[in-house]
Amino acid sequence: MTPLEIRIELMRRGLNVSLLARKFGCRRQELSMTISQRRRYPHLREALATELSIPRKRLFNDAPASVRKAA
Repeated sequence: MTPLEIRIELMRRGLNVSLLARKFGCRRQELSMTISQRRRYPHLREALATELSIPRKRLFNDAPASVRKAA
């Protein structure tokens, strides 16, 4: 999913980044960077996937780096 799709899903469920960051015990900025896929925090990816009941691989399009960087 794209970062926009993840944020839309959060809004659909009445959730926001600040609320989830408190729940996960992290800073809002860390969770925001995880959603925008600028930083990788494996524990936050897993927590968000669990919270949304969406498999982590689908939520973050986890693929080997060589596949993502192919031009």
